[in-house]
Amino acid sequence: MNAPAKTTGAESARDFTFIKPAKRRVTEYEAVTLRQQWETGGFDKGGHFLTPADGRAPWRAESTALVHPDWFAFRDPAQLWQRPYVRMQAEQERAIERMTEDTAAAGAFADIDRAWLDHFVAGHYRV
Repeated sequence: MNAPAKTTGAESARDFTFIKPAKRRVTEYEAVTLRQQWETGGFDKGGHFLTPADGRAPWRAESTALVHPDWFAFRDPAQLWQRPYVRMQAEQERAIERMTEDTAAAGAFADIDRAWLDHFVAGHYRV
C-alpha cells in the first residue's frame, strides 16, 4: 500500500490559500484577522446581505482617517487579536492580585493614611 503523499505550503488542507503569509506558513494571527473586511462587490455581490437601509456600502475607504495601501496585506506588528489580548489582560489581573496578596501579607497596608484611603481611593476607585 502506498503512503499518502506529503503536502507542503499552500497544498496543505489546513492552509488558507487566499492569504499570502508573511513567512512560510499562515500564522494563527493571519488566519483569524486577514481578509475579514467586507469588500463592496465581493462576497455580497447582490448587495442585499450587508447593505444598510440607506443604501450605502457597508464599508467605504473614505469612512476612516486611517490609510494603508493594502488593508488585506496589513499585519499588526504586535499580532494582537482577541485571544492574546484576553490572555495578556488576565495575566495583568493575576499580577495585581499576587502583588496585593503579598503586600497584605507583609503588613504594608497598615502604613496607609486612612483619610487618604477613605476620601481619595474610595471616591475614585471601584472594584
